[in-house]
Amino acid sequence: MRILLAMATVAGLVTLSGCAAEGVPSDMASVSGQVTYNDSPVADATVIFMGSSNNKSAAGKTDEEGKFSLAMGTTPGVEPGEYVVTVTKTESPKQEYLPQDHPDYASQRPPRQNQTKQLLPAKYASGKATPLKATLAEGENDVPLELED
Repeated sequence: MRILLAMATVAGLVTLSGCAAEGVPSDMASVSGQVTYNDSPVADATVIFMGSSNNKSAAGKTDEEGKFSLAMGTTPGVEPGEYVVTVTKTESPKQEYLPQDHPDYASQRPPRQNQTKQLLPAKYASGKATPLKATLAEGENDVPLELED
């Protein structure tokens, strides 16, 4: 059992030696940055990089300080290349539901989908309208995204 554990540990170390920062493979781009809107950090925004030539996409979510990093699905990092960038942040009205034992429970209406409100200018949500673009190279890439009205 100890021999198997030792072999698994060595195999894991060999696999990791070919990776860049934070588990990103060396032939990939490690992407991070900060989203600001009118010079203020944007928390809880979704950032999507859509490949212009490779039809790949990567996404991330901003933290409280507007900082993000990207992954392609569950794989950290992004293939190098040209990307169009979208940033969205939405707010949905909180739906209050009646308790199941309430006489009007069955007749309550579900929330309307169109009540979702965009909190950033619409141009940043569209892959065709966004002015945001990025060229990513292998290794570390810092991509600040400064949004304005």
